[in-house]
Amino acid sequence: MIRVEVYGRCDCCLCEEVTATLLKVRREIPFDLREIDIESRAELYEAYKKRIPLVFINGRLAFKFRVDEAALRRRLAREKEMELAGTGPETIALRAEKSMGTGRLKFMTVALSGGWKMVRDPVCGMEVEEEKAHAWREHAGRTFFFCSAKCEAAFAVDPGRYAGEPAAQRGRHVPSATTGVREGLAGPQRVELPVFGLTCARCVQAVEKAL
Repeated sequence: MIRVEVYGRCDCCLCEEVTATLLKVRREIPFDLREIDIESRAELYEAYKKRIPLVFINGRLAFKFRVDEAALRRRLAREKEMELAGTGPETIALRAEKSMGTGRLKFMTVALSGGWKMVRDPVCGMEVEEEKAHAWREHAGRTFFFCSAKCEAAFAVDPGRYAGEPAAQRGRHVPSATTGVREGLAGPQRVELPVFGLTCARCVQAVEKAL
C-alpha cells in the first residue's frame, strides 16, 4: 500500500487545504494517509516550522505548501505501477533484507527512494539534509538552505556575499529599509528584510503582496 505522510500543524489553512485534496483523491486511489503535527515533537517543529505543509509519498518529498490534484494522481499512479511491478524502493529493500543485516536496510531504502538530498549551508559550509534544514531562503532566483538560525540571520544581512556575488553588486540588494533607495543608485531598489514568526505559507504570501 502506498504511504502518504503530511507534515503540518493546527490552525494552518494551507495544511487543511492539502489534507482535503488528499482525502478527495484517496476516495479513488487508495493509500495509507498519516497526518503528523510538527508541534508534537520539538525536533519536527525546528526542522519544518517554516516549510509546512509538506507531503511525502513512500518516504520521498512530493509536495511543499500546495498539492496539485492532477500531479498527485500522476504520482500515485506511478507509485502503484512500481508497486505492482515489484520495483518500488520498499520492495527492493525487503528483498535485500534477506542478504544483509537490517542495520543497512534503512540506508538502502532511503538511497533507492532518492531521499536524504544533501545541500550545503552557504554561510558555514556545513552539509545538511534538504528536508531537515533549519530554514531556507530565495535570493536572486536561487534557493539556499541553512543549518541554524545563526546562519540564516547572517545570510539575511548580506545575501550577496554568501551567494557569491561580486562586491560591486551587493549593494543593490541592501538598499535603505525606509526609502527603498540607496545613495548612489538611481531609482527604487529591491529591499530584503528578514521576517520571523510566520509559520503559515498563506500568511507569508499575504504579507509579501502587501509590501
